[in-house]
Amino acid sequence: MKKGAWANIPAKSNRSDPICFSPYLYRARNRVERFFNRIKQCRRVATRYDRLAANYLAFVQLASIRLWLRLNESRPSTTVAFSAGF
Repeated sequence: MKKGAWANIPAKSNRSDPICFSPYLYRARNRVERFFNRIKQCRRVATRYDRLAANYLAFVQLASIRLWLRLNESRPSTTVAFSAGF
């Protein structure tokens, strides 16, 4: 490849010569792709309404914070679960 990148996809079971594959990189890339797909649920991010790159980046950061807050509010707190029984 021109930029030094290579495909990191699992090989088929019937392939004769094995290719370089890293499950760790595959998992990490999948997480990044899922993150961007969730951020693109915000219409403003997906359609890029902002003219300035700084404004667009600021809204991407806001969407990321919103996603992070949503993820963390649904998790039960371990301190509340343990202290509720006592």
